[in-house]
Amino acid sequence: MRNDEITEKTVENVDEIKGLFTEKQSANYLGISYENLKRSVRYKGLISYVKFRKGIRYKREDLDAYINKHRVSATI
Repeated sequence: MRNDEITEKTVENVDEIKGLFTEKQSANYLGISYENLKRSVRYKGLISYVKFRKGIRYKREDLDAYINKHRVSATI
């Protein structure tokens, strides 16, 4: 799988969803608005997510991967 592809996993078991972030928690974790998070996922496919019933959840490692992918290193 390419790094820029969005990955979707659907779960039905509540136990599988424990420890995952809601959309609002994820936006807060990333320091972006809820609207920007939704745009990043829906239109740009930048962050992998898990579908749970009618909602979307995020794994911390996927959010961290997004942060690392957009990190800019300073060169001196």
